[in-house]
Amino acid sequence: MIDELERILRPLKKQLIEHPLYENIKTVDDLRLFTSYHVYAVWDFMSLVKKLQLELTCTKLPWRPSAHPEVGRLINEIVWGEETDLDFKGRPMSHFEMYLEAMKSMGKTGLFSQFLQLKENDQLPKPWRYLKAAVGAPKFVKGPGVGFRVERVYEKNTKNIK
Repeated sequence: MIDELERILRPLKKQLIEHPLYENIKTVDDLRLFTSYHVYAVWDFMSLVKKLQLELTCTKLPWRPSAHPEVGRLINEIVWGEETDLDFKGRPMSHFEMYLEAMKSMGKTGLFSQFLQLKENDQLPKPWRYLKAAVGAPKFVKGPGVGFRVERVYEKNTKNIK
């Protein structure tokens, strides 16, 4: 299974390594702009992984074994690494929190830090109204199967999550 995944991922890794984006980020301002959009993709990824963990592993009491232990292990390993990695000082921290800290170190966290302060039923401020259907940066993530729409985490059937 791992060999097959590595085979499938090899050309995608190559595309990522050779992506033209790297040539377009030349200044700290360029990087600030990029991270102000990319932070949505980082958050969306964590939302998707947590949805998969809820659906494909046991997170309820009483605990029961997973019907798909290989998938459960993969998801739990991803969550473990994403939620509790060690930062450069050796502190346990999620990759998302590290991302926000990096943004703060550049002097700006964008609108996303304000988004995180919203309570579940708060109305979105005007700059985010366009995000109602897709919390993410729609201009950053586009194309078939690319980008994660946050409403997917509320779907009952994980087969629809792509």
